[in-house]
Amino acid sequence: MKPADMADYLDLVLWPHCSVLPSVNLYRMAATLHAQTQYRYDDCLIVAAALASGAAVLWSEDLQHGRTMGSLRIENPFA
Repeated sequence: MKPADMADYLDLVLWPHCSVLPSVNLYRMAATLHAQTQYRYDDCLIVAAALASGAAVLWSEDLQHGRTMGSLRIENPFA
């Protein structure tokens, strides 16, 4: 992809769909989740972003199926 096309893609497609961006609070929330759940930190970043976005369901085959964290429910699409 040419740099100009990538810039257009970011501006027109990707950026308008980003409702949660990296922040100190997001990283802190992930650290707290890591301490509470013992999930890997990178998985906790995904959970923290889902919580911050207000998602009701997080689809993951790597996390505990049926577990809830606040208003977020983890579902395994293969279970």
